[in-house]
Amino acid sequence: MWRLLLARLHPDAGGDQESFLLARALRDGLCKELRFDPVSTRDGMDSEHFLRTWRNTMNFWATRNRDALRGSRVHRCDKPEV
Repeated sequence: MWRLLLARLHPDAGGDQESFLLARALRDGLCKELRFDPVSTRDGMDSEHFLRTWRNTMNFWATRNRDALRGSRVHRCDKPEV
């Protein structure tokens, strides 16, 4: 709900800058756990571990996409022409 509120109040979306700043300050004050700090060690995850996990996930995703694309090319070539 915070994201929706801030998106509607954002000046680029036609909202009032003061209202946007007030809503953002309220969110930051009430929901400190929502702020993203990649350098912190929240939940025991340091920045090196975070980056290693992200890289491994992206490599897995890219491999799956590559395999899917190769498979679609093979299936397309195997179809008999009518």
